[in-house]
Amino acid sequence: MRAVLDIGDEKTGSKSRQMFIHNNKVELLKKGFLSLKSTKVGYYDMGLAAYAGNRHFIKMFKDKNAISENVDLDALLENGIAEEIKGSDSHTVIFSFEGLIRLNSSEISKLTSMLKKYFSEILVFGFFKRQDKWAVSAYTTRLTNRGATDSKVFYYSYGIPRGRNYFKVLKGWASFLPKESLIFYDYDKCGDVVRTFSDVVGMPDNLIFEKSRRNPSMSALGAEVLRRFNKDLSDSNKYKDRTAQVIRRIRQFYVGTPYLPPKNEARKLFKRFSRSNKKLANTLGSNEKYFFSEDFSGYPDKSSKIKLTLGEVEGYIDKALEASSKATFD
Repeated sequence: MRAVLDIGDEKTGSKSRQMFIHNNKVELLKKGFLSLKSTKVGYYDMGLAAYAGNRHFIKMFKDKNAISENVDLDALLENGIAEEIKGSDSHTVIFSFEGLIRLNSSEISKLTSMLKKYFSEILVFGFFKRQDKWAVSAYTTRLTNRGATDSKVFYYSYGIPRGRNYFKVLKGWASFLPKESLIFYDYDKCGDVVRTFSDVVGMPDNLIFEKSRRNPSMSALGAEVLRRFNKDLSDSNKYKDRTAQVIRRIRQFYVGTPYLPPKNEARKLFKRFSRSNKKLANTLGSNEKYFFSEDFSGYPDKSSKIKLTLGEVEGYIDKALEASSKATFD
């Protein structure tokens, strides 16, 4: 039996791939592709990252599944996997969780050691996203899910660049699995990440493929409205009892081109990863010198940052809430 691990990265359509698996699970099962319940939180297999020993995901997995602290989580997860595949006619078990890309070497070692007990083949699949583009996408997540108040898209407050060292990711998995079992793509060169995933794994053609994008970008205006809300208004009497609703409505209403830092800043960030990206390109046989395209024409020459007064921010928030209310009423 084969295990397929879709490890992300974040901001590369992981949720679309997970929904695709979920929406087609009946037809996939008929064709020998099994998706497990024991490792799931929602539609993603966070249980694998929890088993690997990642503390963040251990806590989250336990909280989401109401598992008490005194439970042996490793035994619970391994027994769950063993029980679900026992007697199954399936030839492939599909796991998908973008958090798997964060695992360090010791965590990968623990996870793969367990999986090798039950699977004769392990295929690791994922998409890599150019670091500056990943940081732009991640900025929206930080504003929405973590209450970010800063405007620093490319760097942490202490000066470390945002973005992932993908060569380190590749090297980590390659320490425990053969190179031919690791398949990674440049996200920006894949027109349809769901179909690419389906084709690589060898899924049947008669499946449901959604055409619409599931997670459109929040516009530059929306990002600034949300940043200022997090910073100045989330604790105000007007909004403090409905903070989650306000964030959700801003995210849904203000859709469009995201905030983009100047072109020279994007180039500068990408250059910080040039050494590891070059190693990545050489290892994976990329035609690009640094694995990713060096085209930065999508960025403005100067900062496009929007400046708003507090009164304007409130106006934009109320507009989003009002539009949502009308849509619900209609």
